[in-house]
Amino acid sequence: MNIWKRLAEPSTYAGIVGFLASLHFMGFTEAEWMTIFGAVAGAFSVLAIFLPEVGGSASDQE
Repeated sequence: MNIWKRLAEPSTYAGIVGFLASLHFMGFTEAEWMTIFGAVAGAFSVLAIFLPEVGGSASDQE
């Protein structure tokens, strides 16, 4: 399984968000939750910049 192909699927992000939401019920405080969520959101934002859209490259969409 190629991790880059898996990260291109919306269901992967839905699963990650579901997992992160469950962390709140595992005893994390509000501050810890916000720190984790902020770090993951930042990492996904950087990935979104560099990963091409599914179905073609950016030059194909002009």
